Amino acid sequence: MGNVQQQVGKRMVVGRHEVEAVQYLGEGGSSFIFLVKDMRAPPTASPLVLKRLVAHNEQTADWIASEIRLHQRLSHPQVVQFISSQTSKARGDKSEIFILMEYCPGGHLQENMLKMGAKRFAQHELLRTFKSLCEPVAMLHAQNPPIAHRDLKLENFLLGKEGVYKLCDFGSCVEGPQSLTTKADRMRESDNVSKRTTAMYRSPELADVEGTAMFGSGELTEAVDVWAMGCILYSMAFFKSPFPLEGLRTDRYTIPANSSYSPDVHAIIARMLTADVEKRATIDHIMECIDEVVCGRPLPPLPGASKKKEKSKDASAKTSASESIKKTEARKETVASKAPDASDLLNMDFNPTISDSKPPAKAAAPNTFDANWAAPTEGFADFASFPSPTSFGGNGAFAPGPAKVDPFDLPPNPIKQQAPAAPTSSVFDFAPKLMLHLQLYFMVDCQGSAWVSNKWANHT
Repeated sequence: MGNVQQQVGKRMVVGRHEVEAVQYLGEGGSSFIFLVKDMRAPPTASPLVLKRLVAHNEQTADWIASEIRLHQRLSHPQVVQFISSQTSKARGDKSEIFILMEYCPGGHLQENMLKMGAKRFAQHELLRTFKSLCEPVAMLHAQNPPIAHRDLKLENFLLGKEGVYKLCDFGSCVEGPQSLTTKADRMRESDNVSKRTTAMYRSPELADVEGTAMFGSGELTEAVDVWAMGCILYSMAFFKSPFPLEGLRTDRYTIPANSSYSPDVHAIIARMLTADVEKRATIDHIMECIDEVVCGRPLPPLPGASKKKEKSKDASAKTSASESIKKTEARKETVASKAPDASDLLNMDFNPTISDSKPPAKAAAPNTFDANWAAPTEGFADFASFPSPTSFGGNGAFAPGPAKVDPFDLPPNPIKQQAPAAPTSSVFDFAPKLMLHLQLYFMVDCQGSAWVSNKWANHT
């Protein structure tokens, strides 16, 4: 727009207001801010602020239109008042948009903190001021659907003539949760985050949109504002940012060792600067916490914490009861069933140490298991769950004490546990005996060790 100072003294029409630029105040992004006076208002009327924006493409024009629409809706004592707007065509495909709003003469919060020099907020003043900043944010989040500001920072709270801070700049606002389901969603949100948010105030889910889509909630909500408010409270308390100016590297921060604030203030900060969106406090809860601390009462528990705990207990109890019923029914069916045949092998548990369906084992008949048996060293399938001969006692009963298992909870492998014996026959001669062992292994799970002992005696 050329030299912005040349705009001072010029007049323009914005809605029903004819204004004249009195002073150039500054710029931000693609906007220029002027102090103006309404030529049709009484001479004693307060000056106004004119925000001039240039839309270079349709996407930018849509964002500005959204900002105007939202700002018009928001009527709150701690929101900078919207007065009027005007759109006109500029050179080429560009459009020029003017937004007329209330003037806040007290400057923004960061400016006023710098003026404090070495002075710091007393705890009651810190909490009182911060709660006033939370008020307009809570109003945004109470809308249906909730509105996320997405660019909350010290510079966007302006001190009005009434002596209270007011929220401004609604150019980054979004309505409702923003899905990250598709690649197009993620590309859109990544672009919006990079262009329309301030790096040092970005929550973990804004700082890593792809990670949020894959491992997080899969959407961006108004919770991003709570994180930003945590950064603001930390900055107000310690006059520095909790995270680097260039953006979030880790969600960890430190409380200065010389902090003069109570542990409750530190806890309020922590409840906002929580990486897990599900565990992060809401803005309403933070305001409740401030009220309790100011009154000297303990911090209230996070909303939903007890309900989540009870819900988890109920779910666990239901699951446990359901599993118990299933196991009982399975045992009943097994006991009532006939002797297993070959078709039953596919439905049986391969590991006798974890089977839920076997009946109580009968007393073993006195006989001897061939402890010298060893698997051949060649041409043998390595069944990790095959029972070791050492898992049986010398009299055919199970040996006392639990069987050794490997880190994957499988029974010992006979090949790994026993030294190989010198082969006396070919693998083909061994095949019938191997099949018998497999049958014996599966049958023992249902009939007990006595049945195995009798079969083994008949075979040998």
